[in-house]
Amino acid sequence: MPKPEKHIIFIIGILIVLLFAPNVTNAQNNNSQLAFEYFRNNEFEKAAVIFLELYEARNNTYYRTYYIQSLVKSDQFDEAEKFVKRAIRKNSNDVELQIEQAYIYELQGDEEKAEKAYRDIIETETVTPNSVKSLANNFIRKRKYELAEQTYLTGQKHISNQDFYYELANLYAMQRKYDKMIEAYMDLLGTNASYLNKVQTRLQSLAMHDIDDSMNPIIESTLIGRIQKNASNPVYTEMLIWQYVQTGKYQQAIQHANALDKRFNEKGKRLYKLGQLASNNEKHKIAKQCFELVYEYGKVSPYYFNAKLIELNYLYNEATQSINPNQNALNELETLISTTADEAPRKLKYPLIKLLAQVQAFYLNKPEEALAKIDSISEQLRLPQEDQAELSMLKGDIYLLNENPWDATLVYAKVEQENKENPIGSEAKFRKAKLAYYTGQFEWAKAQLDVLKASTSKLIANDAMELSLLISENSSEDSLQSALMQFARADLYQFKRKYGESLVVLDSVLADYPTNELIDDVLYRKGLINERLGNYEDAIDFYNQVVTNHSWGILADNALIRIGRIYHHKLNDSEAAIQTYTQFLLQHKSSIFISEARNSLRTLRGDFDDKTPTDEITD
Repeated sequence: MPKPEKHIIFIIGILIVLLFAPNVTNAQNNNSQLAFEYFRNNEFEKAAVIFLELYEARNNTYYRTYYIQSLVKSDQFDEAEKFVKRAIRKNSNDVELQIEQAYIYELQGDEEKAEKAYRDIIETETVTPNSVKSLANNFIRKRKYELAEQTYLTGQKHISNQDFYYELANLYAMQRKYDKMIEAYMDLLGTNASYLNKVQTRLQSLAMHDIDDSMNPIIESTLIGRIQKNASNPVYTEMLIWQYVQTGKYQQAIQHANALDKRFNEKGKRLYKLGQLASNNEKHKIAKQCFELVYEYGKVSPYYFNAKLIELNYLYNEATQSINPNQNALNELETLISTTADEAPRKLKYPLIKLLAQVQAFYLNKPEEALAKIDSISEQLRLPQEDQAELSMLKGDIYLLNENPWDATLVYAKVEQENKENPIGSEAKFRKAKLAYYTGQFEWAKAQLDVLKASTSKLIANDAMELSLLISENSSEDSLQSALMQFARADLYQFKRKYGESLVVLDSVLADYPTNELIDDVLYRKGLINERLGNYEDAIDFYNQVVTNHSWGILADNALIRIGRIYHHKLNDSEAAIQTYTQFLLQHKSSIFISEARNSLRTLRGDFDDKTPTDEITD
């Protein structure tokens, strides 16, 4: 048992260590900052002294690397070589030290000795996939790209059934050696077609930085060469189809997709996917060409009715994209949807009947027929709960459209009750609150909206917060409430797709209440309507008035993100979109749309997903 005196001394010693340890750590941190400051200012001899002290105190290879660099940069080669040799004697397996030694030989002009040292390291270390990648990364950090390439190639020779095509491609990309990079990617796809999406994503990102468009011709010619030599491997043709789409050569893409579809008897699968992609990119003529080829396979093709559904949705959007839709076009669309729904398989009847009900209720003044269709499909099919809820919500919308707000409220309430744990339940509650807002029940609507502000759906929570704030700011006085009543009526017209009437009411609010708090809301609504009708320049003008004249308001971020979306997705003006998203990130850092703006900006700039190693280590 230890003596009491020794026990007390031991405890005091621990307390002293604990007391002064933070001071020691702070001192070392200060020294670290000073060392890096010397290093950045090219005062390498001073930096070397401190880096050595830090390395000896912490035994951290991070400081060791900077110590060696400081010696080398101050031409203290002998000291650097001695230090490295001593360190290697203590740890002969440290590859980083071996590379530092070879590098010192090279800097001293002993090329033969350096080359042998590098060669020995590569031959010794390329024994496992991890050791190959680690060694190559060490060379990349020193910008020794040829040695990194040798490492990967030697690793492929030494390790059976192992390739480093992906790593080689990335290495060539760093050096902008596009011809070798693309060959490496093609080798990778030839051995493992599952990398197709990853290669496509990588090439898409690289293409954003290819200012002189030198990469695309290489990709195309390389793929054509591969197809000629490997006609039986479809991955290269798939890749070429993708490349044609990226460069806007849709006719060539259709030609190859059709050939591949027939060769593998896919019954329109590849053509359908290409048409689907073209439709998503709003290349509707191209999509129609693809779908026409799908239709040639007949209704036995599993993609026939899927193609019809996409085409009918496009025709619906086209027919309804105006204040006064063409009634003949809508009648023809109704017949086409109805005929297709009768012939379609059960799994596609739901979206087709839903589309048909929307046409009948909102554009052909046939609400009773629409409601009957909804009831019929609900009885015929055992729909998933979410699909049934969406149909019920549409039914509530039709009741509201048909001046039957009481039945609409009951339907929304039922959906809300049956879907309490699902986002669609929150959506039903929001529509119920919005119905109350439409009909002037502002106090009750606000109470419901305040509950929804805590919704798990950020979009619903944001919409609820905006409408709640709109009501609270504009319903406290009679004059304010009168303006809000008009504004709510304009919103109801917009819901009913009566955009002309909505714009007239909004203009009357501007004329009757020019200094009202609602002005930014009015401008924003006018922007929404014009955007919905495809009047994008007018929409941008209204949104810009919100951003410029009402920058403090709750709608400023909404307006700015919508401007960015229009430039990005509708007008294809990348430069304007980048400027808009950049402005958004600077001005609305706490907005719900911040992630969207950031991701869109990255997509437009083509930021790399993979980090490119450098030879400099940051503190």
